[in-house]
Amino acid sequence: MLIKEPSDRPGFVRVTFRFPSVIWAESVYLVGDFNRWDRTRHPMARHNGGGDWEIQLELPEGQSFAYRYLVNHDTWCNDCNADAYIPDPYGTFNSVVRT
Repeated sequence: MLIKEPSDRPGFVRVTFRFPSVIWAESVYLVGDFNRWDRTRHPMARHNGGGDWEIQLELPEGQSFAYRYLVNHDTWCNDCNADAYIPDPYGTFNSVVRT
């Protein structure tokens, strides 16, 4: 799930990324263009101590970013609520968030 809100920083949008807790996971990382596909830079935390996985980022306004969730360090998942999907070089698709 994506939640977009105005940021306190001009020219940025606060985006909350949520990954559903119904999918079992010991760890979930947000990986995408905004972090050069770094698999460890944005670990997600459980919302309210046990609910969905969540992280907030402030992203530049008026841009599109490809991203995916990395579950348990070895399983890639897309966001079913992404703004769009684009093919990647590996024969699958990436989620897209538009700010």
